Formats: sequence, C-alpha cells, structure tokens
Amino acid sequence: MHGSYTCNTEPMLDLTVLEAMDFGVPRNFWTMNRKEPPKEFGVYVILRPASGSPSFLEHSTGGTYRKDPTTSPSSHLYHRWVNETPIMYIGAAGLTSENKTTLRGRLSAYQRYGHGQNGVSHEGGNRIWQLEDVKDLTVTWKQTPGIPGKLLEDKLLGLFELAHGCLPFANGRH
Repeated sequence: MHGSYTCNTEPMLDLTVLEAMDFGVPRNFWTMNRKEPPKEFGVYVILRPASGSPSFLEHSTGGTYRKDPTTSPSSHLYHRWVNETPIMYIGAAGLTSENKTTLRGRLSAYQRYGHGQNGVSHEGGNRIWQLEDVKDLTVTWKQTPGIPGKLLEDKLLGLFELAHGCLPFANGRH
C-alpha cells in the first residue's frame, strides 16, 4: 500500500452513529434518482461500502467546473486515504440561513458533477470521483428543517477529526 496516513484508533463516527442521529438508509449515489433527496436543508454523507485499500482511476469521472478535477499523480490520493472508515465525504445543504441550497440541489449537482457534466458547481469532495469503485458509493442524509446544514456538518467533521485525527478522505483542500 502507498503510505496512507494512520489516524487515531478512538471510537469512530460510523454508520451506527449516523443511524442513531436519524440519517436515512444509504442508497447508491451513482444511480440515485436526483428527485429523491428532499428540498430541505441538511447534511449528507458519502460512504464506501467496500473495506480495505482503494484503487484509483487515473482520471476523475468528474466534470470540469473551473479546472480538471483529477488529482495527479494518483499517489497523492493514497496519502489522503483514511483507514478503517466507510465515510468518504461529509457535506451540507443550506450553508447559511441566507444560502437556500437544499439537499436535492446539492446532491443533484454533486452527482451530475461526478457523472462528468461540465459547468456544474460542486468541486467539494471531488476526490471520490477517482475511486475505482465509485459506482458502488452510497449516500445518506439528515434533514435539518429551517437550520443551516453547515452547523451539523461542522459538528460531524469535528467528531470525525477527533476520532481519526484528520478529515474524511474527500473533505478539505484539493
């Protein structure tokens, strides 16, 4: 394996915790109907059901928004990999009370971006589009009616970082 960084072995933010927080049943993110997510603020989590070391595509499936989303060389992706967690990315809809983006809007843009549609604005989390098993990834979400999803996203990122000593694989700077 290419030197992925080792994180703490503290209790993890995992599927059990997400279920206890009333996140929905994970569904396939690649094939999900774009009208399925609610038109509501909330938080979404991209999960990789497979365990073990990943393989990466040489080129991202993602479209071009401002630049090619491909991380090259792909060895840089191995350095971002977080062992022992299915959580690949944590994102929010409704970043502020003024930002009225919904789960449906954010997840639709994210999915269209990953399917290669150019001009779609969702560069956050773009590392998932270089996973060889990208078509197996799932998504789960939690609605936060009337409350910006950014608040819960920050809390979940903090819990993840506390447990692992780092952010999820696809969160953070490109």
